[in-house]
Amino acid sequence: MSKKILFIQKGVARASETFLTRVINSIKLFRVYILTGQIDNLDDINNPNVESISIWKSQFNYFDRFVTKFYRLFNLKYSISPFERSLIREINSYKANIVCFQFAFIPVWFGYDIKKIESKIVIIHHGTDLNRAREDKRYLDRLKIIWSYSDKIIFVSKFLADEASKLGCPMDKSSIHYLGVPIPKIEGRKRVSNIFTFVSVARFV
Repeated sequence: MSKKILFIQKGVARASETFLTRVINSIKLFRVYILTGQIDNLDDINNPNVESISIWKSQFNYFDRFVTKFYRLFNLKYSISPFERSLIREINSYKANIVCFQFAFIPVWFGYDIKKIESKIVIIHHGTDLNRAREDKRYLDRLKIIWSYSDKIIFVSKFLADEASKLGCPMDKSSIHYLGVPIPKIEGRKRVSNIFTFVSVARFV
């Protein structure tokens, strides 16, 4: 088990967060590392293969926010801020075999500089990061750059994959990985009365 996979997500293990847990609990052949900007609650992360959960060392203070917005305003596709360059260096320091971004929001920061990440790159789309691309052309332009340099693009539903295809996502390196509740478990439930019941699979946030 010498192979490493590094997961990157803005925040980790909020009480309602299930995406990261569902993914890492299915991993058997990699040592798992997690790099995030914020840790709210670690109770939901339960995997013996998780080696570490760390907050990135790169500081994202008010000055960095201002500089980043400046870069976005004047050269969205081709420039990244000093904070983002520092984050790429920190990602490379893990020397992971695979860098997996949960949602596309963070890799979209990098634009063409994503090619400076020295590991294989996987993007997992969960929905909100793709929905923004429908409404924000500049975001979509940058997202297409990220898609072009990614080694694998994963969607959690066929609907998202179809929508991404319409937006220009290269489907030859895409796949669908369902993270929801298996339907047979729901269909197999026995009705205990004539009272109408329903099952909702969602996050109540």
